[in-house]
Amino acid sequence: MDNPKNLKFVELEAAMLPNVTSEMDLAVINGNYALQAGFSSAKDALALEDASSEAAQTFANVIVVKEGNENNEAVKALVKALQSDKVKDYINETYEGNVLPIF
Repeated sequence: MDNPKNLKFVELEAAMLPNVTSEMDLAVINGNYALQAGFSSAKDALALEDASSEAAQTFANVIVVKEGNENNEAVKALVKALQSDKVKDYINETYEGNVLPIF
């Protein structure tokens, strides 16, 4: 593999990355670890995963219920509440782009 810029790649556990950013020129950090470390997607990121990307869709949180409960009224109410504009606004205001509502 060519490496014309002579870049050195160091593989680390994802949770370690925020702790070593001062020793690196560049780091690719999972959003949850970046957020936990106080990084801001809006201020600190050079590139972000788009909400419609395959990765965002693949690793999105999902609501799962025991088989047979998918039509339970309480479950339907929970899904409706979690996918509401109020929750979407809360996510956007609270996490400022670090967490994306994809519903």
